[in-house]
Amino acid sequence: MFNDVNHPNVTLTDWQAFKVAEVARQSVVAEVIDRDDVYCPRVVCTVGGGVAIASDALLQRASRGRKYSRGWLKIGHCYRKLTGGEWPHGGDRLIVRECDKHDWWTIERWFGDFHEMLVLDFGSTLIFTRSSASAKRLAEYCKENPPAGLRWVRETPNDRFGSIALARLRRLVESAGLDIAQVEGLLH
Repeated sequence: MFNDVNHPNVTLTDWQAFKVAEVARQSVVAEVIDRDDVYCPRVVCTVGGGVAIASDALLQRASRGRKYSRGWLKIGHCYRKLTGGEWPHGGDRLIVRECDKHDWWTIERWFGDFHEMLVLDFGSTLIFTRSSASAKRLAEYCKENPPAGLRWVRETPNDRFGSIALARLRRLVESAGLDIAQVEGLLH
């Protein structure tokens, strides 16, 4: 069965408990949205239960009372900023990408040869913001050392096809009202 420490298999029960607890705290997350209610490419977030919208408290810490710095270049539905190396084929860069009709933005970075996304520690849940400006500030704030509760992970799991198969199986199992952990126990 699929296993990747950076893209953990979160059960429906754990996801629902997380949604209630995290939104109640409001320190990092303002809202948690189920995967079915937001467009997110399957290759990016195959096993996650959904996405989280950054809280005002987190965005205020990221902004520190200032705008994002200069150097962001708009390319299609995203903005990119070179943070080291040479443009356009080399170097590290920050990326904020519009990814839904609700004007939600992801925070990403190319770091060497790796494409990484900013996520919550729990379940590698993607972090979204509600504007490109707040996504840029959060990207700059988290570029080197994200605050507690956030981290960078590679965009796709090591076993991409295994994670897609698990996501499909989990969707079928949970639509039948079961928990994936019960089914996995039967398979072993």
